Amino acid sequence: MTKEEIKRDFLAYVDDDSDVLFESNGDVMYFKNGTEHICRITTNTDGNTIVEFQEEKFPYRTFISKHLANLDLFARKIIEKRKGLEEFVDSPAILQNGHKSINGTALTLLQKECDEFLEFGSKINFITADAGHGKSVLLKQFQAIQAERYIKGESKYLFWHVDLQGRDLVRLGEAIMFDLGELRFPGLYYPSIINLIQKRFMILAIDGFDELAAEIGGTKAVSSLSNFVNEMAGQGTLIAASRRTFFDTHDYIKRTSLLKNKVPYDINFNELKLQNWTKKEVIAYFTNLAFDNPEQIYDAILSEVHDENHPVLTRPFLLAKLATAIDGDVKQVAEFFSCKCNENESVSYIVESFTKREVEKWKGVDNKTGEPYLSFEQHIQLLSTIAKEMWDAKKDSITIEEIEIYTVLLFDEWNIEDELRKIIIRIVGSHAFLPPVNDTKMDARKFEHEEFKHYFLARALADLFNNSVRTDNYTELKRFLYIEQLPDSVAMYCFNYVDDLNDNIQKILGYFKAMLDAEWKPTYLQLNIGTLLPFMIDKIDFKSPICFDSRVNYSSLIFENKKLSNITFENGTFINISLRDTILDNVQFKNCDFNEIRIETASRVVFRNVSIVDSNVSSIVLLKDGEVVEVAYSPTRITALLTANNIKLEESNEIIEPTEVLTEQSEFKKALTKFILKFNKMTIQYEKNILNEKYLGSNTDLIISEIVPMCIEYKVIEVIETKQSRQMATTAWRLSVDMEELFKYDGIDEKHPLTKFWRSVNER
Repeated sequence: MTKEEIKRDFLAYVDDDSDVLFESNGDVMYFKNGTEHICRITTNTDGNTIVEFQEEKFPYRTFISKHLANLDLFARKIIEKRKGLEEFVDSPAILQNGHKSINGTALTLLQKECDEFLEFGSKINFITADAGHGKSVLLKQFQAIQAERYIKGESKYLFWHVDLQGRDLVRLGEAIMFDLGELRFPGLYYPSIINLIQKRFMILAIDGFDELAAEIGGTKAVSSLSNFVNEMAGQGTLIAASRRTFFDTHDYIKRTSLLKNKVPYDINFNELKLQNWTKKEVIAYFTNLAFDNPEQIYDAILSEVHDENHPVLTRPFLLAKLATAIDGDVKQVAEFFSCKCNENESVSYIVESFTKREVEKWKGVDNKTGEPYLSFEQHIQLLSTIAKEMWDAKKDSITIEEIEIYTVLLFDEWNIEDELRKIIIRIVGSHAFLPPVNDTKMDARKFEHEEFKHYFLARALADLFNNSVRTDNYTELKRFLYIEQLPDSVAMYCFNYVDDLNDNIQKILGYFKAMLDAEWKPTYLQLNIGTLLPFMIDKIDFKSPICFDSRVNYSSLIFENKKLSNITFENGTFINISLRDTILDNVQFKNCDFNEIRIETASRVVFRNVSIVDSNVSSIVLLKDGEVVEVAYSPTRITALLTANNIKLEESNEIIEPTEVLTEQSEFKKALTKFILKFNKMTIQYEKNILNEKYLGSNTDLIISEIVPMCIEYKVIEVIETKQSRQMATTAWRLSVDMEELFKYDGIDEKHPLTKFWRSVNER
């Protein structure tokens, strides 16, 4: 090791940049935690770097991990403060890397992903699933297991779970330092964590990346993660967990500038997708809870929901709340499901059942009256008020004192007797839906899960809609929609509780239009109305066509699982719109802008009398079971794909007919497209890996012998040299043009090198 490399390591851990001195004989003096230390660095006859410290000799890497970083103490802090769950059940999962998809269990695949470091590169793994599928529990469990393995000498690295959910933080570095403070662990700094990751002593798991995005904006959040990846300098592994509603791996690659520049680092982007629980996991969970008749309880639940794929049986968090409610008593199952809610909105089952339990529990606190202190509706109103106040204040927690204040403000409206008010105030801070934030903030409360907060926020929003219609005044509604980006689930729950929606739809659309017409700059209003509109339209059946022509942003997954009919969207901006299990009937998009339309061909997508008129469509992405099978950026290819999917393109009252016949692509073009799209998963591809792993299928020889030379000839890819290519004695390739730019010229008749490239491809 050179002096500069050693100095860089020490500077990551010492108290101050000036607190490290090097002598020519190898002595190093440094200050750590306010104390002066001296060690001597030497090289033995085998060429290994040795550190003499406190009359002992250590290999250099051991000195870094055991003394400068003190990872043994770090591991014990994790074991002490962040224990795993005894009732943990491993979920089914799919690991997708650049080479293949692997089916297995989440914990096993996560350990595999973490244990297998890249020798000459870095690895970023996204853990994706919808809310309630157990991402956080998985990361916490593996953190605890890995700390135990480290202490026992069974592993050389620690897994550190940093939870961003519910924190008022605006930078990733702040979150890391805040978490170190919570662990009460001194002597590590942000540069220390980067150094530990690079040396493979630590894997950082960022949980709630979508929370960071909501706090500081999606682009900035992606930039923050991208900066962290750059600081890793092509070394180590990073885990980032997020709901699918925020992004998937493909979206991340497109958003970040990481691949748009010729980065010198070899980076692989993998994805661990958590799958729904099956009967096997449910029975195992009930068994771990020591329920007497797990299968009998499962059958009782199934008889109520009539579908083994119902969210209550497939989402671990919802099942855990159900288990708490029935407490192993099969007779309680029918009572739990007495609230008949929409099966796609199963959080409502949990909320309404637990609210009924609270009504009964509070009645038992004082037996004088025998009546509940608060009715079911009053509990809902109280929790909705709290959720709205948290929304207004942009906070994810609330003090007990504030809860008491909002309760007092509702007493007069509810006509609560003076004698009962003191009792209610005494117990309101221990509501089942509002547990303490953590052991260090016992005076503050939060909703146990974000979906609970979203449900009560939706109830508050529904009240604002009802009040607006009743008073014909939308001021409060507009103020609410200004504050932050609205989660999709709030929009999903909200319109179940808006009164007479069919009768009032035109009035609500009028309010939306009036709000937007008064705007002169972009705010959350355009995005939030764009989120609400598809969910609202999905709830009603228009007898006559309507048009919504205000300038609104529609984004991401809001059109998934929708049936929309007899509507014209005009002047809208559609961002990464996903059409999965989507039915559009007599729907027109006029003067709209689409940056990307994603169509999941393996799902139920039905388009009848659908047209895109005088609009711009920048790209089409076709997927099959979540995997990208084709990307189109050129106008001719976009027209052909839309027409093939029964979507008409019109311009100036004329239908645009495709100029190319959409035929089956040649094997050559299929193989080339697959090869190019692999650069979405890895920044660099190696010839030996392609030959050995066969991850490009049966056309491997075609790719190596014909496709790669063509791509090099037209400067689509370039040959580079990396540590791995030298070590493996193989050739390495990197994409030398922007992927979007590349596909844009497919089918375009222009004098451009990329046009010539595609002409050569299409002739094969």
